[in-house]
Amino acid sequence: MTTFYTLSWGVCSTDEIGWDNGVIDFYPLHFLFPEGTQKVNMLVEGQAEIKMFCKDYVQRAEVMFILSTVSCMLVVLSLVHFLMALSANYAHIRGQDKFTDLQDLHMMDITSETVNLTERDNNRYATQEYAM
Repeated sequence: MTTFYTLSWGVCSTDEIGWDNGVIDFYPLHFLFPEGTQKVNMLVEGQAEIKMFCKDYVQRAEVMFILSTVSCMLVVLSLVHFLMALSANYAHIRGQDKFTDLQDLHMMDITSETVNLTERDNNRYATQEYAM
C-alpha cells in the first residue's frame, strides 16, 4: 500500500501532468488493481479530479503510510532487542546459579560434624556387558 501511494505521489509531482487538461493513466500499473478493474476506472481526468486525487488523497495519505511503515519497523526492532535482552538475562541467571553452587562448595566447612561424607561408587557409571 505504501508503495502504491509513493508511486502515485511521484506521478502527481511530475511536470507532464497538467492541472488544466491533464490525464493520469494508471493502466501500466494494472497489476496493483483488483482483477476485473476496467481501464476507464484507471484514468484520472480533469482538473477537479486530479486536484482531488493528488492534493486531497495522496499527499495526506502518503505521510501517514510512511509514518506507519517506520513505526512498524521500530516495533520489530524493539521486539528483537527485547528478545536479545531476555536471552542475555537467562544466560546470566543460569551462570549465577552455577557460581552460587560453586561458592557454597568452597565455603563449606569440611571439619564440621554436620557434614557427612559418603563413599563414591566407582562402578556406578562403568559399562557392563549383559548376557542374553
